[in-house]
Amino acid sequence: EIDTSVECNSKYLDEGLYSLMCPAVSTAGKYQLDVNFADIKGVLTPIRFSPFDVVIHPGHATPETTEVSSGGLEVDIGTGQKVVRFNSHVGLFGSFVVAAKDMFANEVNVGGNRFIARVKGDINAEPSDRLVRVIDQGNGHYTFAYKVSYASSYQIDVEMLTNSGIHGEYYLNKGSFKDGTPDNALIQSQLGFESERWAFNRRFTHFRWTGYISFPHTGDFQLQLDGIDGYGTIWIDEVHGIFRRHDKRSGLDFKADENILYELKVEYVSVRSDRFSLQFLWSSRKIRQQIISKKYLFNTPKPIKGSPFDLIVS
Repeated sequence: EIDTSVECNSKYLDEGLYSLMCPAVSTAGKYQLDVNFADIKGVLTPIRFSPFDVVIHPGHATPETTEVSSGGLEVDIGTGQKVVRFNSHVGLFGSFVVAAKDMFANEVNVGGNRFIARVKGDINAEPSDRLVRVIDQGNGHYTFAYKVSYASSYQIDVEMLTNSGIHGEYYLNKGSFKDGTPDNALIQSQLGFESERWAFNRRFTHFRWTGYISFPHTGDFQLQLDGIDGYGTIWIDEVHGIFRRHDKRSGLDFKADENILYELKVEYVSVRSDRFSLQFLWSSRKIRQQIISKKYLFNTPKPIKGSPFDLIVS
């Protein structure tokens, strides 16, 4: 039990019923709720079964309080404060653990949060060296694993993705599409459209979606834009594929790791303004071809507490 106390306010409702309003408690844990009845002389008597056991659970994880809990913690000699610094060796895996915490810095005890982490710095590093694998332990702790091929100074950028779906930008003409100023924008849960006049009663011809994508298993995937009447391009990190009208054989082959979130961008130009039909599909040896579900698409990355972190590889 936690040694703290707050006072609740009571309000009479009707027919002998009362409501209790208690202030929010910021520390998760076990509490007791004492409910007493005051007589006309002010003497307090516990109501039946009082005190009541109360358990306050942690809230949703927030990036501002989520932090590295082991694997790189040091004490700064000058300030005496704890800092996060990583040291690793060329060609060997390094790792650290991140603890998800709610807005009051209570450790969350369930998994399910999504993180994207990248090694940044030396331009000589291999593209694969940028990728950091994130393993959800299921208890609010996440193990991050990385391996770098060249000795140098780097930074590890760790961000939490706070929303599902991807960010869509919609353009009425080619000029605005190139300028990057959308005529409309919204979060799209998934890319699967079939409409005579699509969205806002305006006939867009140029489209861009950006965000992050995860994969349900490790292995080879084929991604496809289906129903296109113009041309489109898919980028997943450094890999891209181009799709053109009536080209049924085109597709993007991608070797995915289920523990990595990848940057995603899809651009599409339609040659028809009277109809819009598009599906973003994937398939693998384990799953049939299907529209990519919203549970694998994310947006709005925010850095966790202290990110980015220094990394020295020797």
